[in-house]
Amino acid sequence: MSGRTAVIQAAPTVQNAVAWLIVNGEEFSLEPGKHSFGRRTDNDIVISDPYVSGKHGEIEVDDSGVYLTDTGSSNGTVLNDAKIAQNQKTQLQKDDVIKLGEKVITIRFKE
Repeated sequence: MSGRTAVIQAAPTVQNAVAWLIVNGEEFSLEPGKHSFGRRTDNDIVISDPYVSGKHGEIEVDDSGVYLTDTGSSNGTVLNDAKIAQNQKTQLQKDDVIKLGEKVITIRFKE
């Protein structure tokens, strides 16, 4: 060892997640901004289920909270056993349960 400090190849990242979407045990961090979800691979969150639309919906995170919107899916989005209206922005809470097709999705907020 020469006593010199090695150059860092990549700057450390700071995670700004305020919540995590949990799909089949896999966690997706939700940082400020919009996150698309659906079956297609060009979504931010890909959900493999034949009843989930290619572009099913969107989750938006801002200073006032975390919001779920169904952007016109074929089979709909269920939040706490109630189907939400298409294109209606709905704020998510701590114990909410989202159902897309046969997938049950939960949300974990930063404490």
